[in-house]
Amino acid sequence: MPREGPFVAFSFSLAMGIAVERDAERVTAVARPLREGLPGALWRTSKACAVAGLALDLLPRPPRRIEVAADGRPLKFPLPVLR
Repeated sequence: MPREGPFVAFSFSLAMGIAVERDAERVTAVARPLREGLPGALWRTSKACAVAGLALDLLPRPPRRIEVAADGRPLKFPLPVLR
């Protein structure tokens, strides 16, 4: 899977969260739950998780190694034990 997919998804999630907050600020009764109490804590946690996911996605990671049998087929684990 290309690495751009998760990056775009996390970025889109953050952008939509900012847009929702901006729209909610127009009405005080709607904006208050996003800042106070349990709903506010869940909203902030959601944003923190999106930022953390984006940061983790930007970190370099080693390529996945695929074990291949001599005939070219991918190995299925666990391998059968011959006795």
